Parts: sequence; C-alpha cells; structure tokens
Amino acid sequence: MGRGLGLLERNYAYLLILPSVAVLLATVLFPTIFLYYVSLLRWGLGTPWEDRVFVGASNYAMLMNEELFWNAVKISTIFVFATVVSEFFLGLGWARRLFISFAIIPIAMTPAVVGLLWSLMYNSLYGVIPYLLNTIFGISPAFLDPALALFSVVMVDIWQWTPFIMLILLAGLESLPLEPYEAAMIDGATRWQTFRRLTIPMLRPAILVAVLIRTIDAAKTFDTIYVLTGGGPGSATDVLALRIFKAGFWVMTSSMGEASAIGVFLLVLVTVLSTILVRILRAVEVG
Repeated sequence: MGRGLGLLERNYAYLLILPSVAVLLATVLFPTIFLYYVSLLRWGLGTPWEDRVFVGASNYAMLMNEELFWNAVKISTIFVFATVVSEFFLGLGWARRLFISFAIIPIAMTPAVVGLLWSLMYNSLYGVIPYLLNTIFGISPAFLDPALALFSVVMVDIWQWTPFIMLILLAGLESLPLEPYEAAMIDGATRWQTFRRLTIPMLRPAILVAVLIRTIDAAKTFDTIYVLTGGGPGSATDVLALRIFKAGFWVMTSSMGEASAIGVFLLVLVTVLSTILVRILRAVEVG
C-alpha cells in the first residue's frame, strides 16, 4: 500500500512539473536549436522562408574575416571587463545599509530610459555634465565623440548596475556569522587581516553570484548602448549585441544567417567565460 502511494505521489509530482518543462522547451530549447539552424543558412528578413539556402559554415567563415565583427569582440571584451571589475570593487566598498535607498533608484530604471537620460546629460551643447566640468575646471569634453564614447558607455553601466552588486554583497555580509570575528578580535587580528582571511572567503558564494550574473548581463548589453550611441560614433561602441541587431535587422543589408552566427558565438563566449569564472572563484585560495 505504501509503495503504491509513493508511486502515485511521484507520478503526481511529474505531472506538476510538466508545464514548467513545456515552457522551458518552448522558450529556451527550441529558440536555441533554431538559432543554430539559421546560422547555417543564407536568408534575410526580406526573403521568403522558402527561399532560404543552406550554406553550412560559410557564415562563420565570413565572420572570421570581417573587421566589424572582430572590432565588436574587442569592444565587448573591454566593456565587460571594465564594467564588471569596477562594479565589483565599488559594490564591495559601498555595501552598507546607508546606501540601500539610493541603490534602488538606478536599478529600477529601464536601460532605455537610462540611455536617454545620460545622452541628455552628456550632450555637448546643453548637457549638465559638460556644463559643470566647464564651470568648475574649465574643460568641456565631448563625451559621445569617438575618443570618449566607450568610456562614457562604461560609466553609465557602472552607475546603473553597481548597486545591484552592492545589494547582493550586502545580503552576503549580513548573513555572515559573528563568532569568527569575535575570535579574530581576541587573537588581535587587524581589520585588514579580518577582511582578507575571514570576510572574503566566507563571502565567496555571494561574490560568485554577483560577478557571474553581471558578466553574463554585461556581455549581452544592448538597449542602453543603442539608445545612448547606437554603436557609434562609427563603431566605437559597437558591441556584439548591437552587431547582431545591425546584421540581422537592418532592412537593406539583412542577413539573419550572419546575425545568428554572431549570436551563436556570443552564446558560446558567455558560456565559456561563465565556466572559467566559476572555476576560478571556487578554486582561488585567499592567502
């Protein structure tokens, strides 16, 4: 009787998770398979689906020789490294209850609104940031010119997403036990020694979550940069997500095969980076 009830409960549990599995297959697995398939085709938005041509790995071979693609890889790498590293150290330094109220504001704003807001503040003619710099220091840099555009985009991302890392690390700090700190105080450990040998090792799970999420999110940033610079001037801020959009959705030059190939590259890149990051943060020994 007990075995029959256990089997019934197990079958009932399977029935409960079936809708979740179906949604997962429909929203994740099928689009991913379709992405890989389209990356092997020559097909654009203005072309009927029936006229698609299977070209194998030609789209990938074309990317390997495309200057705009490699420029997007370089820009994306710089953007991800600069934003995630800066946001981590700033978030760790500002992980205090005092800043919680201020932290919510940037996170609550949609990226498109953030891009529009900062494009107004960066404007060379009437932007508040050039005006203040000119008033105080006598300089008025053109933040959206090629020389400073990538720096400007990085600063916007840091402004919006540093509070996200701060909140995760603050939650991790609040959950740490007090006993090790009391023991360290009795042993005469300095604040730096306590932070280095106790706080950081015990905070490692929260650090892993924060850095991993931000790395994945930064690698696929699109909307803020699209609104702020459109990938320009020229290709100064043309990250991989924007290159996908331009390759696939610009009507006159639409190539969904090329766009899908870039999407596959970005997917593989993010997966590899995430795997490496997880292994490094799990294996690192804090001396």
